Amino acid sequence: MNLNFIENAILNWNELMELDTNDVETEYERRLKLIVPNECCTIMYTSGTTGFPKGVMLSHDSLIWDIKKSCQVMNYADAGNDTFISYLPLSHLTAFAVDIFIAINTGGTVYFTDIKSVVQCLKEIQPTFFVAVPRIYEKIQEKLSEKINEFNLIKRKILSWSQNVISENYFTPNSSSLKCKLANYFVINRIKEALGLQKCKFLFTGSAPMSNETKIFFISLSMPIYEAYGMTESSTVHCLTSHQTQIHSLESVGICLDGTETKIIEMDENGDGEICMRGRHVFMGYLNDIQQTIETIDDDGWLHTGDIGRIDENGLIYLTGRKKEMIITSGGENIPKTRIENLVKLECPAISNAFLVGDKRKFLTILLTLKTEIDENFKPKDELTPETQKWLDQNSLKYSKLSDILSSKDVKILKAFQNVIDRVNIQALSNPQRIQKFAILPNDFTVVTGELTPTLKVKRHFVLEKYRKIIDEFYL
Repeated sequence: MNLNFIENAILNWNELMELDTNDVETEYERRLKLIVPNECCTIMYTSGTTGFPKGVMLSHDSLIWDIKKSCQVMNYADAGNDTFISYLPLSHLTAFAVDIFIAINTGGTVYFTDIKSVVQCLKEIQPTFFVAVPRIYEKIQEKLSEKINEFNLIKRKILSWSQNVISENYFTPNSSSLKCKLANYFVINRIKEALGLQKCKFLFTGSAPMSNETKIFFISLSMPIYEAYGMTESSTVHCLTSHQTQIHSLESVGICLDGTETKIIEMDENGDGEICMRGRHVFMGYLNDIQQTIETIDDDGWLHTGDIGRIDENGLIYLTGRKKEMIITSGGENIPKTRIENLVKLECPAISNAFLVGDKRKFLTILLTLKTEIDENFKPKDELTPETQKWLDQNSLKYSKLSDILSSKDVKILKAFQNVIDRVNIQALSNPQRIQKFAILPNDFTVVTGELTPTLKVKRHFVLEKYRKIIDEFYL
């Protein structure tokens, strides 16, 4: 099979199918002999959420080793009949590792779709392995909760009983095994079928924190979601949660892979410090950036992640923040941005994004986005989601469109959101950590409008620039 003429070409499907493959084995053996384990296999670029994307050089050995170790933790054997849904860009390491390497490792089938068709694709494909960022699971939870609210009283009580039984059995195995089987057979399995997840053996998430509320919701439906923690520089996975680790703690991101090490440096009085990792999965360095490589990997081979966390007596790792995302006010106060943003979202289910501002400023302010419907092109619409309308209704506010809220002069709107901020401020760890001002933005954050990466991480530098005028007005 002479592939030299197509190595720099693009083939359509028909051209690919017409290729002569008589000597494909010979070509495969030739290429295999050229591969050296410790040489660069691929260059993956970071998402660029805090700056310019960096080219991460990953070796053949680090990638394959990390994938095999991850599969061992999951007790995931080569099945040959597994199905995967690929919807994230293959330029992102999670999709690259799962949709290519794990799929090849298990001999599975990969179905390609786009992010806005994932829910429909689940029903059609019925995957056995599914990976999604937390926001995808939250969307499924929101839609499912809306449907459940439409059930009559008897159906809701039956479902509630089933969820309680499943949760109890998960955290206390065999505590009610017969009830658990009945709940699964008559109730829970129907919900899993409606979602297209009845065949799914593994549900995973990563890239961002997932709330305990969402984890418990899926556990109660016999669909526990396990977390993977790692970074592009660690060939994707450094540690994984499992049934056992979730019994101990839902907040943990699990224990590190066998053969890897984790340590915490520069710890504070609570045991929190920067997470460092070491092992065969650590990257080779940044492309054409020796200085950044030296700053990230020390002389002893420790990868300095920039993540803040701690390790408990059971070896469970907890993430508590991001070193580069700490806000330092003009008064020198170090403020954990993520903690405050999560508190705001917990206090108000209508808020989809809370974006804290205050770096090198005198006080903290926050940008808020409300949950709105999404159109067929994945752009935010003006119509508010039922969840948002429900929260507004509970506060005696009758609105169905975001534009109406923004144009309204009703003081009750500002009062409702100020009450949310006040409740968060009560939980402030110090006076400088209190939010002084807020603003509701004219649209939700999306990939299409530029505020989110393909894995739904907030691009902070983009948001700061896009809404600079609103931010500057805070501090006039």
